[in-house]
Amino acid sequence: MAIRKSWLTAQGLTLPQAYLRVTFFSGNTKHIQYSVQIWNNAQARNEERAIFEEQNFSFEYPPGGTGDIVTRCYQHLKSLPEFSDGVDV
Repeated sequence: MAIRKSWLTAQGLTLPQAYLRVTFFSGNTKHIQYSVQIWNNAQARNEERAIFEEQNFSFEYPPGGTGDIVTRCYQHLKSLPEFSDGVDV
């Protein structure tokens, strides 16, 4: 599971086919924190090249929430305006 989208790095470089992947999460029944790493493209990720950026996010886990935490992380990520145009890959 990952997201593909055009991404503008902090250094001002546009990655037209950036590959974004949740690589870490932690939390409890109320709060989840997760990290997203960003590569130039899927090939760069598959070849284990260095990431361009890493960003951290968090969200409140809904009371009585169930399901795959990683899927919930991607759902939260895509709910954010800057990631809403991401394509699941």
